[in-house]
Amino acid sequence: MTPKITTILVVGMFFIASRLDAQTVVVAEDGYTYQRFNLKNKVCIADEFGNIIIPPDKEFKDINYVPNPDGSTYGYFEVTKGKKRGVYSIYGQEIVPPLSTSSLWQCYNYKIDGKKVGCALDASGDFVISPERGYEEVQFVKKDLYKGYYEVKKNGLTGVCDIHGNEVIQPLYKSLYFSRSEEIFICSVDGKHFTHTDISLLEDGTSCSKEERNKINSNLSIEDLYQKFCSIPDEDVWEKGAYYNKIILLDSTNTLGYKIRAAHEMGLHWERRNRPKQALSYYEKMLEIDPTSSVAMESIERAKALRRERRKEKFMNVLDNTVNTLATVGSVLTTVGTITGATNSTTTNTGSTVYENASAATQTSGTHDKDDALEKKQQKAKEEARLKPLFWRDRDVYSDYIQQLNLMRLYPERYDEQHRKRIQSTMKQIREKWEKKGYTITRSEWETWKPK
Repeated sequence: MTPKITTILVVGMFFIASRLDAQTVVVAEDGYTYQRFNLKNKVCIADEFGNIIIPPDKEFKDINYVPNPDGSTYGYFEVTKGKKRGVYSIYGQEIVPPLSTSSLWQCYNYKIDGKKVGCALDASGDFVISPERGYEEVQFVKKDLYKGYYEVKKNGLTGVCDIHGNEVIQPLYKSLYFSRSEEIFICSVDGKHFTHTDISLLEDGTSCSKEERNKINSNLSIEDLYQKFCSIPDEDVWEKGAYYNKIILLDSTNTLGYKIRAAHEMGLHWERRNRPKQALSYYEKMLEIDPTSSVAMESIERAKALRRERRKEKFMNVLDNTVNTLATVGSVLTTVGTITGATNSTTTNTGSTVYENASAATQTSGTHDKDDALEKKQQKAKEEARLKPLFWRDRDVYSDYIQQLNLMRLYPERYDEQHRKRIQSTMKQIREKWEKKGYTITRSEWETWKPK
């Protein structure tokens, strides 16, 4: 029999991957769904609809998805090339090049042109400490993701950043260690020793020393403190945080209205620093103080929109390279053929079966039918339990896309034609996928929306 040759083609942003080796559809614990393929011992990643995320021409030996433990956002992909590791976003954007020999506690340290580079990521793949900060090495000091801090090195000297990446001890010391018994950092340089006390997380996520905190003039009225607090530049993170804590201490019940105003200013502070996640936490504090606050509600929606916009920017950054990538992948995939042989052999056995007891046979058949019906019912229930959480996640994703399109309508300067089409295409794919499974996602008019 003549073997059948199947050619794999790349068309637009999609590829037919049914013939690739070891196709695996993966649903991560945070709900993110993707497809994993092997092509000549190289790993290729696509989303659940077959859109290329990480093509095989990157020649990664292994690619693993790292989920976000709290499930609030998606995680990222950790890639392996040789013995080196790096990080890619779920949109295929390179975050950390595959040059790091380890990824302990989401810290990556590597060399570019002989220069040492250190950085750290949070659970969603955003930089906590970016390579542009110029640190030569970044290591986690305490092995507790939510209460630790980072030890950083620059020019061979050591300092400390808190879990949000704020530098709380400048890298000026030859050695530095944390005394758990005294709760202080002991640092040394040129034979002299210094201590930094109370390196603990304050409410705003920064750290400072008791000596510095006491420099706030306690004779100022709360109104003057608030005015001073608002005038502090955004880059002075510690001073901003210290004044905030002083204000909420003086007006802990919001009797004078400064606690909620200070929370609003801190939210704006983080928003101006392009940190919508931190901004959102302060706007939510405003809503806790006053559940009827329209300013808090509007601020929360704005922070959520900015957080979605950051995800969009990640995605859009990779689109510039997509055409070239697809061309490369096309040249690889079009040369791949999968030979499938189909051998049809039919063995026909003829004979006759005589049932000596026809009624017994009928009863046996009826019992089998009942067993089959029960098994099918159990399988259906099991499948329903598996599909429901996935359906809810995709329904939320569909709603999130509607909000992104609405944001494009509200802010024309942010409109992107290519991104709009991609969102609407994905919305349609999600809806039709679940319609085939018997579920309903109400078709939104945003699927066909175009700006006037």
